[in-house]
Amino acid sequence: MAANAPRQNYFVLLGLDPDAPWDDAAFQDLLTRKKAEWTRNARNPKNAKLYNSYLEQVPRIVAVMGDPAARRQEAESARRALAEAAARRRQDFLNDFDLYAVKGFIAPAEIAVLAQQHAGLVTEADVRALMAERGIPETAPSASGPGSLSLADTLDPSTMQNIQSNLDLLGSRDLYDFLGLPTAAPTPLLLERARAIYADNQKQGDKTARVTASSELAGQAISVFRDDESRRRYDNALAQSVYDDLGRQVARLVAGTNILYAPQVNRLLEIARSRSLDVDQAREYIINRARELRAAVRRLRHTGVPAAASCQPPAPEWQASCCRWERRSWCRRGTRWASSGRSWDIRCAAACRTSGSCAPRRR
Repeated sequence: MAANAPRQNYFVLLGLDPDAPWDDAAFQDLLTRKKAEWTRNARNPKNAKLYNSYLEQVPRIVAVMGDPAARRQEAESARRALAEAAARRRQDFLNDFDLYAVKGFIAPAEIAVLAQQHAGLVTEADVRALMAERGIPETAPSASGPGSLSLADTLDPSTMQNIQSNLDLLGSRDLYDFLGLPTAAPTPLLLERARAIYADNQKQGDKTARVTASSELAGQAISVFRDDESRRRYDNALAQSVYDDLGRQVARLVAGTNILYAPQVNRLLEIARSRSLDVDQAREYIINRARELRAAVRRLRHTGVPAAASCQPPAPEWQASCCRWERRSWCRRGTRWASSGRSWDIRCAAACRTSGSCAPRRR
């Protein structure tokens, strides 16, 4: 169950360097300061469960860190955890980099924004070095009614905040993840699972912060999944959080140039699709969000149509590929354009063979 999720590594929790020589006196001093900090932070009701869970682990921390063999294992686990965290930070940067680069160039102001967003990991020089490695030019383009999609019928924000606080403590993504069931599961099955977890937690003799959080989440899940209407309100709240994330992504992308390019919109739509949003609604939201930020939504201008006899990908700056190289490709049939959809399409192949050309769709 979610209540049995792996604990945080003690080197990471305490901020200790696993490669530094061990100093027991320094450890005892640090632990004393951490206990005081956790006790102080636990007085805030919003943080109480999290910091009380840390305080509950103090005896175990002392036992593990006081045993040389157990401490070596903990240090090795910390090295892996820190390496994974560094890899995630690097991947987050690369994801943001790709969002800027997908239009075929990165402007100087965007380089500065990228370096600021990932300060401590990369500098502007690092961003430019990656651009040079990938052959992405540095270009300074000239920049030339609001109305956001709203999911009004959602759970109360304070309820969602309480749910999220417990989810964060247990390391679960949402109530579906906490229950161990897919989002397509029938409502009665979700309700049954929530009741089973709640009943099991009531039998626990040791009411730790994690057990308490699990019990609260189970109770919240019982309320959410009591019927289809309340479940729909929770699903709407989840969708709204994804829209909020997309809105923040748009704000970051336009911060340097006040321009959102079509390839960036397409990349954001891929994110929306992966998180189960309606793509058309997501497109409307992204464009409206850009307009609210007084940013232009621009399509890149391309010249020339590459030959498609051998179906070679066009120039990199087009950011679209001929025929089967691109998830969404556009083939020309005379003066009309046909979409190949999300994958290779026989009609697109026929159009390529007939016209002898294949290129990004012209608007």
